[in-house]
Order: sequence, then C-alpha cells, then structure tokens
Amino acid sequence: AGLNMPEWLKLEVVEEEDPLAETKLAIKSYIKMKIIDYFDKHFPKFLPKDPESENIIMKEYLDFKEKVKWVARSGGGEGGIPWLHCKIDREGKEYIVISDKITSELAEEGIYKNGLKSIAELFGLEYKPIRTDDGVIRGIIMELEKFAEWLEGNWEINQGTEGA
Repeated sequence: AGLNMPEWLKLEVVEEEDPLAETKLAIKSYIKMKIIDYFDKHFPKFLPKDPESENIIMKEYLDFKEKVKWVARSGGGEGGIPWLHCKIDREGKEYIVISDKITSELAEEGIYKNGLKSIAELFGLEYKPIRTDDGVIRGIIMELEKFAEWLEGNWEINQGTEGA
C-alpha cells in the first residue's frame, strides 16, 4: 500500500497510421474507376452467352470481379485501357499485367508521380519482365482473380506468379 502506479501502465496503445494510405487508396481508386468506366462505356447491355451455362449475361448483374475479367480479356482495343493487359500462361491461368503507361496518367491526375517499380514496391506487388503480345515489357503482374480482390480491398499482397 501506498505505492503509486508506474507511469508505463498509464500509456495507451496508438495504432500507427500508414503515411501513404491516402496515396495507395487514390491509386487503387483510379484503377478501379478506369475499369468501371471502360466497362460501362464499351460493353452492351447484354453480353455474349456464358460458355458454361449458355445463358445470356446481363451486365447490370455482374459483380466487380466479373467486370474486371471482361475488361482485361477485351485487350483494351480502341478507347481501351492501354496499361492493362491480360496474360494467360501455359496452364491456362490468367494474369493481369499493368504496364508503365499508367504512370503518366497517374501523374497527370496528380495522384502519384513516381514510376511503376515504385508503385509495385508501395503495394508489395511483383514487378518483372513479362512477355506480352507487344513484346517483353517490365510490369506489375498478378493473378486476375487476385487483382479484382486487391482492388476491392479483400486481399493482401505477397503471392507468387509462377509460370507467368
């Protein structure tokens, strides 16, 4: 009795905030917005039949992950997203490849002024040489399914891309 409580017992835990959280959110939001805008503008109300079920697909019922797949598989095309590519490996697994063309768009929007390698490091994404239809480029690569989940904030990075 008569002892005072040590000061360290009175300290409270404060969670450390990520100083780049707003930048990360802005980059992901920009990518997501570009995909949704492209999908809404370039795909008709009714999409081709689902190869598995033979049902006609109404685009308004597709979730974000499905929209990402349609946009990525479209190959960008006229008015497309020049920095978004779809790559299929020998086993048929689909990957998203983001090329450095995104960096000029992000800089123009005032979102991020550094290069693609810096973006990869910011998020812990894999950045490497990748063979595409346009030749070998250096880009960010991740599984198509994981890419959609990453944009929606449901998946943390640190996954492999063997075979891509």
